[in-house]
Amino acid sequence: MAKYFGTDGIRGRFGDSLICPQFAYRIGCALGNYLAKTRFEKTSTVVIGRDTRASGVALSDALISGLNRHEVYVHDASVVPTPAIARSVIDQHADLGIAITASHNPSCDNGIKLFDHCAHKLDVAQESLIESLIDKEPEPPVNLPLAKSHPLDASGSYINYLRSLMDQDCLSDWRVVLDLANGATVKTTPGVFQHWGAEILLIGDRPDGLNINDGVGSECPAQLAEAVLEHKAHIGIAHDGDGDRLVVCDEGGTIVDGDIILALFGRYALKAGTLKAGTLVSTIHSNLGLDHAIRRCGWTGGSSRRR
Repeated sequence: MAKYFGTDGIRGRFGDSLICPQFAYRIGCALGNYLAKTRFEKTSTVVIGRDTRASGVALSDALISGLNRHEVYVHDASVVPTPAIARSVIDQHADLGIAITASHNPSCDNGIKLFDHCAHKLDVAQESLIESLIDKEPEPPVNLPLAKSHPLDASGSYINYLRSLMDQDCLSDWRVVLDLANGATVKTTPGVFQHWGAEILLIGDRPDGLNINDGVGSECPAQLAEAVLEHKAHIGIAHDGDGDRLVVCDEGGTIVDGDIILALFGRYALKAGTLKAGTLVSTIHSNLGLDHAIRRCGWTGGSSRRR
């Protein structure tokens, strides 16, 4: 039974015992110790970033300060989508990635998501080891040491990667509504769609540290649907606060079911020959219609894999 980790990292209300600078410092120290025990390099490297919550700065500084105690080299990506941190772990050959975010939750919450050196989420054994190391850490000093890090333009490299997935100006005749949840994608997603030539209309693009996910974003798509109809857009796209969630609205103002999106991507990947091992991974909430849709495209696998 996990003591600190939930389904995706450590999360809670900022100011509580688990999500505060003092505990973040202990986590940073424990992660530095964890890297020393598992990676065996003389100097470990970590990429850290956050969403737009006001509390993210204090948590980031505390985590970095704890990592500094073990002489970890820290790349600070500042405000950046969570997927960009995972990609930067690979780009920088880092040993660990840290995203400070509470995802789609309100601004009063915050959290810490971790990626290993392969940009994968940690498994239960890794989380258990980290929890045991946290518990061995002493109480932090009243005044935390100054955080030392090195700036990293993870947003720029993430934008360039996404731009490369489709040709420049390929959406030059498209009108697209983007709901950015006042979160970490306020620069990245518009930058990508502008390169693709789309006319874009923005919702939730003015973060102030307190308005992340506040009536906007993937959990509140009604405003997105209304804007698509009002502006006669071809499509609407909404993220959550840290940009690892996607909701799509079609030109008729209808929110597209996630199984339909998976089926579209799966069929495209099958035809392109890029569906690895002929396997499509979905959650247990997906229905058999997804299997049938993929099979009609020529898929011969036994079943889709659900997690």
